[in-house]
Amino acid sequence: MELVRGDLAIHPLTDEDGPILHKWLNDPRVLAYYEGRDKPHDMDMVRERFLSKTDSDGILGCLVTWKGSPLGYVQVYPVLGEELTLYGYQQDHRIYGMDQFIGEPDMWNQGIGTLLVDAVVEWIFRE
Repeated sequence: MELVRGDLAIHPLTDEDGPILHKWLNDPRVLAYYEGRDKPHDMDMVRERFLSKTDSDGILGCLVTWKGSPLGYVQVYPVLGEELTLYGYQQDHRIYGMDQFIGEPDMWNQGIGTLLVDAVVEWIFRE
């Protein structure tokens, strides 16, 4: 997913994004909302859970930037099999899930997360 909407940009994760993910996934303020406070990530976990999973199993993991600076993470993935049943969806529908977080707490509560979700949903419907 390559997406630019004003100051917001989204691009697929690369190995170079590992250190910023590592920083965010060790910030208790971020972990309170994503992954859990008691689950800080070392670099091996970041590589395994985020960098190596991009495009495997249909997961599309991306770095989010705001005005050119790293801001957060978003992933989009098809909801398949047992998960469809668990959530009460029919097998004949194409359903996608999305997870996201803003990794820079100073940027919270400014409406950027809403812009991010709107942009990704629009991309899902278009693509």
